[in-house]
Amino acid sequence: MKTKQKLTKEELAAFFLEYKQAFPLKINPYNFKMWLERQHNIKVDRKTILARINDKFEQEKKNKLIKVHVEEREFVEVRNILSLIEDCQNDPLALRKLGNQLQRDFDVMNLLSKDKLKFEKENERLHLRVVQLNKEVAKLQVENNKLMDDVGFYSTKSDQLVALSSNSIYYHSDENIILKMQDSAMKFYPPSLKVIENPNSIVQQETKDPKVLFIEKLQEKRKKVMSSPTIVDKPITEEIHLIGGAFQDNNLVRVVEQCEYLDMKSAMIHLSTEVVNYFNSVHLPKLQLREGAKLIKQNCHPDFMLTLHSSLRLNLSNLEDKTIVDKSVKLLKKQIEIADNYYYADQLVIHPGSYIRINDYESGIKLLIESLNEVITREQDVKVVIENMAGKGTELGRNFYEIASILNGVKYNDKIKVCLDTCHLWDSGYDIKDHMDGVLTEIDKLIGTEMVSMLHINDSIGDRMSKLDRHANIGAGKIGVKALSELCKSSEFKHAVKILETPSIGGMPAYRHERRILEESGIHPNWIECIRREILLPFEEMYG
Repeated sequence: MKTKQKLTKEELAAFFLEYKQAFPLKINPYNFKMWLERQHNIKVDRKTILARINDKFEQEKKNKLIKVHVEEREFVEVRNILSLIEDCQNDPLALRKLGNQLQRDFDVMNLLSKDKLKFEKENERLHLRVVQLNKEVAKLQVENNKLMDDVGFYSTKSDQLVALSSNSIYYHSDENIILKMQDSAMKFYPPSLKVIENPNSIVQQETKDPKVLFIEKLQEKRKKVMSSPTIVDKPITEEIHLIGGAFQDNNLVRVVEQCEYLDMKSAMIHLSTEVVNYFNSVHLPKLQLREGAKLIKQNCHPDFMLTLHSSLRLNLSNLEDKTIVDKSVKLLKKQIEIADNYYYADQLVIHPGSYIRINDYESGIKLLIESLNEVITREQDVKVVIENMAGKGTELGRNFYEIASILNGVKYNDKIKVCLDTCHLWDSGYDIKDHMDGVLTEIDKLIGTEMVSMLHINDSIGDRMSKLDRHANIGAGKIGVKALSELCKSSEFKHAVKILETPSIGGMPAYRHERRILEESGIHPNWIECIRREILLPFEEMYG
């Protein structure tokens, strides 16, 4: 006989997880109550269920609203999961571990589905905005055509005014303009203008002639219409080799599609902690690595370079806590494996870390070299790239001397390269704005320009030597467009990948605009405001 039992919230939640795995499409309080009675011979009041785990049912209702398009490759993965379950039937411990792993992956899929729904709503809103802007552009085009017709008409009359004539000369004293005009042109202009019969005896008029005022206004209007928006010090455009952007998304297909849209020739993906921690065969399809690799070969530039940025949790030089160093070594080994065998990345960027103990940077460099020698192997293909730092606290890599010391201590020197971040260079004290040649000379002397395989291109909010490490959009900081453009176009770093690592504007990356600014070494004064107000103008309209 079934009797009512009092279950705690934790016990109900455990039963709910088991029920959700068994019947994912029939999740409601009534079915859950009946399942408890039939499966576990437990009778629980429906009010008790709603009082203790109602939030879980509400969450499942929201999840049902998310439409997830299931492709063929996901059906194949389902069959693989079923075969794994059959293999583990005789091993309860293995079956429990597999169930926990599948549950974690299912939770991650729910989060990704929510992000997809938000993206679709935002995309729909932007589409409506673009339609509205297209209508406004069409109206402006009609008005512009009318204005150009007027300009053509008045230009013809203006040409008649400057034609040579032997009959009369009209004189404007303020601007010292002599206008020679044929008799036939008199029909177009008012006859109130004074005619000087003798050109050799020109007398200065006290008041401006109405005809001359009309001509001046016409010429000013024509200049405004015919002139295009100017870029400050606009030179001939020079294409920047291997320029790209940084992305937080770990899905390779979406990153490659964004690179195609933005016309980028390289990309850097920041590896998320979630991907590194739960990286396995079940997780792989969500990253679409094989599909992304095919897209790179088919659609991207032949010299396209893919780079990964390691987790910011790494600290290979901590002198105070050896366990952190040990965990960082294991984490870096795993990230090298992911970069080499799954993303097929060319480079993996890491931060040198902080030595924590004050005034003992030499011991920190020694520990960092030991950690790198433990991780880097001769067999790996991916290059480990050391990034220079701004010098906050006890950070290593704040000057070229420290970076050179690290490079000289690594055993497999051909597997390690250097990344120079412009914001970090400026904040740590290097004057790349006014003394670029001196900085390049020091780099070549201590490190060697051939060892620099990557540049992170950012402007800086802080002053030089501020050690602030706050990135700014190109042209919106203290470094300026000219210096950053010179660095990107310098022959010393033509081989290096240039990655724009600047803040997004209005939730959208500004890489396409910033690349145009760097290539032309100029900047439209209001381009950031234009994007922030969601006036997504084409380049031809924004830059002329």
